[in-house]
Amino acid sequence: MIRLIRIVSIFLVIAFSNVVNAQEKGKLKGAQLEANQYVFEGNKVLTGEKPDILKSEKNYRRAIAKDANNSKARYNLGVSHFATNSAQEAADRFKQAAKLAKTDAEKSAAYYNEGNAHMAMQKPDEAIEAYKNALRNNPLDNDARKNLAIAKKMKQQQDQNKDQQNQDQENKDDNKKEDQNQEDSDNKKEGDSEDKKEEGDDSENDKEGDEDKEKPEGEQEEDSKDSNQDKDDEGGDKDEQQPRQPKEGQLSPDQVKSLLEAMADEEKKVQDKLNAQKVKGAKVKSEKDW
Repeated sequence: MIRLIRIVSIFLVIAFSNVVNAQEKGKLKGAQLEANQYVFEGNKVLTGEKPDILKSEKNYRRAIAKDANNSKARYNLGVSHFATNSAQEAADRFKQAAKLAKTDAEKSAAYYNEGNAHMAMQKPDEAIEAYKNALRNNPLDNDARKNLAIAKKMKQQQDQNKDQQNQDQENKDDNKKEDQNQEDSDNKKEGDSEDKKEEGDDSENDKEGDEDKEKPEGEQEEDSKDSNQDKDDEGGDKDEQQPRQPKEGQLSPDQVKSLLEAMADEEKKVQDKLNAQKVKGAKVKSEKDW
């Protein structure tokens, strides 16, 4: 767990003591004296029984306006930003305070809290650098060392997650590419198959045409007749399945049958008459020989 300590304690004491020394010794004059007074007022409302963060921020900003090089005002303004979860603003103020600080202790405290602000934003790279700067100014700072180890673990975990995401994306891209290649291959095979089929049909047609050309004219006509005969036969089969209808000017099968029967009867009558005439004209042979 991140150790959030030394947020205000060091500079609050230093700011108060500086104000007292300035008043006693008269070394600080004009704007610097006013800036330190604003810092003192800001610290008082920030650490009182009923903290007023907004009012403390106003005092710290007034101190910076009076003295831009006042590292204490920037540091404590960073503290107020951190208290309101404005981590990026807090990190910026702590970094400014570290650069303006006069002592190693002040620099180390500013860098330490800068690292805490970066960790709150899950920015381990920036936090690692800040904690290292804190240790450079105070090698005995165990809290900075422990937080540095935590930041390194966070970075390692983030790198692993990033590598996994990249691998997943690569696998996704590879699968998508493989599916596209397979689709292209299938389309190509289908196209080749259609082309071969068309070529085969054209070749067969050309072959049949060449065979017809090679046949003598008489055979071609015979083939044409056979083809027409086949069509007639096919038509005949269909006609057998349907009742035949007499064409205009022709007799139906029943009419033909009746006519044949009538002709047969008439022929029988004529034959009977001829046979009767033969019987009448024949000579009767006598039984006696005279």
